[in-house]
Amino acid sequence: MKPLTKFYSTLASAALMTSLVFSPAAFAEGNTLEPTDAQKEMKKQQIITSLQNNDFKPAAEQQKSFSALAISSAVYSGKVDFYHTHVYNFDSAGGEFTLTDHASSEIDLYIFNNATGEDVQPVSDKSFNIPAGNYSMLVTSYDVSMSNYSFELKGNFVSGPDTTLPALTMTSPNASELRLPKGSSTTFAVKGTTDAESIGIEKNSTIYDPIEGPGTFSKSITLDKGLNAIQVSAFEATGNAVFSDHYVTLPGVARIAGKDRYAVSAGVSKEFNKFFNTGTIVISRGDLYPDALSGGPLAAMEGAPVLLTATKGLPTDIKNQVSRLGAERAIILGGTGSVSTTVESQLRSLGVTSIERIGGKDRFVVSADTAKRVAANSGSDTAIIASGMVFPDALSASTIAGPTGMPILLVKDKTIPDAIQAFIKNHPNIKNYIVVGGPATVNDSVITKIKQLRSGAYVERIGGKDRYEVGINVAKFGVKNLGFGLDTLTVVRGDIFPDALSGAPLANFHEGPILLTTSAKLEAKVNTFLQNNQSAIDNIYIVGGTGSVSTTTEQQLNGHIK
Repeated sequence: MKPLTKFYSTLASAALMTSLVFSPAAFAEGNTLEPTDAQKEMKKQQIITSLQNNDFKPAAEQQKSFSALAISSAVYSGKVDFYHTHVYNFDSAGGEFTLTDHASSEIDLYIFNNATGEDVQPVSDKSFNIPAGNYSMLVTSYDVSMSNYSFELKGNFVSGPDTTLPALTMTSPNASELRLPKGSSTTFAVKGTTDAESIGIEKNSTIYDPIEGPGTFSKSITLDKGLNAIQVSAFEATGNAVFSDHYVTLPGVARIAGKDRYAVSAGVSKEFNKFFNTGTIVISRGDLYPDALSGGPLAAMEGAPVLLTATKGLPTDIKNQVSRLGAERAIILGGTGSVSTTVESQLRSLGVTSIERIGGKDRFVVSADTAKRVAANSGSDTAIIASGMVFPDALSASTIAGPTGMPILLVKDKTIPDAIQAFIKNHPNIKNYIVVGGPATVNDSVITKIKQLRSGAYVERIGGKDRYEVGINVAKFGVKNLGFGLDTLTVVRGDIFPDALSGAPLANFHEGPILLTTSAKLEAKVNTFLQNNQSAIDNIYIVGGTGSVSTTTEQQLNGHIK
């Protein structure tokens, strides 16, 4: 089971994170992959947010009860892995603190102000200037194996800090990663024992009422189809805490539907943001596809949903979702002829304080300018080439481009527009090009021109005799070459574009493909592909109502889940 994406390493808005699911799959292979600073920031922000959201707060008189005299040293020891985080609370009287690592362990340690949630930045490798106030130290690991830690913090404490942690034993879930049998009930009991004062339980973006401890605890929760990130936190009266993360998969087919394309777009965003919310959204015109075709990698880079809009104003469902997200930043794809200035005004009225627009005289200029932003942040040496005259190939390509940071460059069937040529010339670091689509949509003359523009370029084609086969072959390419999985799939109707535009970020999040299908029944080649890979499939999202993807197709899809 590979529950979550291992990319998002270039997220620019990690500091705005309000909730995050972060997968050990990123580091499981040999336990050798080093997480990026942005990934570390995301996990840290998840814990800080959970601490701030939890109703249980340490009582001041209990915090001070350990010692009436100021002390200058405290030693903290324990074991953590990716699934467990330890938090120690202390009061600083102000001044310099030094940190000594006695175990030389591969852990990450952060100190932050409980009142503001802001980090204390180290003065040097071992020295911190910690003003007077209440603080927490967060100790975590990015290794799926347990790591020992032992460190000593010296400085001017107000009182003797508690260096012990609450005990927390989980009996359900009884593993860090758990796949339930197909057909299991959505009702699930979270159980365990603790000596802590309070237990907090969070599932995806749902925070349950805290449970009073100590003793045995049990909480009935409702699982979603697909991935469920369950975090259990045990809090002592002193503010010390233990976090235990569990990833529970409930196999099945989940449909994201709505009365129109805008309601579907909002629904996909709700599903996407069960797991995290960067405060950034991507806005694109919903009645035409060109501007959004290149936006998949940008949305993935920003950790943002793609929200479709009418040209002259935001539909009600999109307004409501922007408010629900508390979005602070929006990136608009397309000029004012595609997304009007009225939409900008409406976004500002909803609390969006930063609005950027990637516009241009045509879809190819928008594609080139979007690609510039993606390339500047991802550092990828590979770009996607796809037709800008039809939508299916670029949408299929977005599922490999988004998680890996490969920009998507739109071209005409036999020529490369000037803006795209300029991009290729000006980005010598991009030496590899993947053409997605057959010669009927991207002619071999385009490949010849790429090689003329970029001497020594390697160009590979992912083709197929129709859009459905291209989608399948893109999926196969991702599995073979990029380590992607087929555990979570996204399925959309192949002859219309709106649902696929909205669904791409969801597919990127799960690091799985978008597969196109006919409406009345599962397209034959797709049916065969799923049949041959049934042993790998845990969950399938259908994006669109029954008018787009029929109940017959849904039943067929359910039959392909292992």
